[in-house]
Amino acid sequence: PADPVGALQKIGTIKFPTEKSRARLQSLAARALARTDFEEGESVAESIADPGIRAGTLAHLADLLPDKEKQHKLAILERAAVQAKATSTPSDHVYQLGEVAGRLLELGEVEKAKELFAEGLRHAKEFNDVSFKRRSFAALLARVDLPGALELAKQLAGDELYGRLILSSIAFGLPWGQPAQAERFLSEYPPQKPSRWLTPTVTWKIATLDPKRARQLVDNQRDEPLYFEHEFCLALGAKGRDEATSSAAIRAGLQSLDRTLAEEPQMLLQAGGRTLAIAEAIDPALVEEVMWRAIAARPTSGNPRVV
Repeated sequence: PADPVGALQKIGTIKFPTEKSRARLQSLAARALARTDFEEGESVAESIADPGIRAGTLAHLADLLPDKEKQHKLAILERAAVQAKATSTPSDHVYQLGEVAGRLLELGEVEKAKELFAEGLRHAKEFNDVSFKRRSFAALLARVDLPGALELAKQLAGDELYGRLILSSIAFGLPWGQPAQAERFLSEYPPQKPSRWLTPTVTWKIATLDPKRARQLVDNQRDEPLYFEHEFCLALGAKGRDEATSSAAIRAGLQSLDRTLAEEPQMLLQAGGRTLAIAEAIDPALVEEVMWRAIAARPTSGNPRVV
């Protein structure tokens, strides 16, 4: 970021273990350079040999252009789509198709986006990748093809960890502002069952649109070790929309923190910083309440004066 031109000069003199390593650094340099000299950054992006990394770099460059330059954005994304299709690594191929399709969708190019999503889905169904790349694609796909996204999830249904992660990604990507889509998802994973796909981030997203639905879902998470995060995310999402729900969630979050502090303080130790940031976003006056609990969760170690 400080000297992308100097970085590119150094990158050109180094022998890398793989050309993909070089391409990743070129991508970072191109994106940094484009912030001050877009044409030069675009030129560097086009020089990247690896098609997947070139596709991703071009997609990021399109994000840097102002909204009024829609045609320029679309031209760059068309070139990114060509590179995404040329990507040979299956997981990268699917991921980059999703990255380009998601941006086209946001620009109103719905049919073009759907074509790329359909191609990505066909390839994704051919293998069981458990990386973030599959989850990212599923989250973007859920905006236009929920059944297709759920197909990808069902391929991992037997894997407790990755099955849950991909469902969380799909839930996050859903247009929760469209009740029919949300209901379709919940009919497969209804709230009366333990909503294992629900993460605090998804709780926040749903609460920004439907605090009562979020409350219903959060109530099923009481046995989760980080239940307090759900309550605070519910409070944040409902803030300014449903003050009664938000206030009740703050109280429930503090009660849950106290239970965790008494029973599993190590869990609070892991999540304390995250929770503190959420609490500050809800209300800066709440910070002390959370901070002292997080400090109390720290184990004593050696000389307390030194600690």
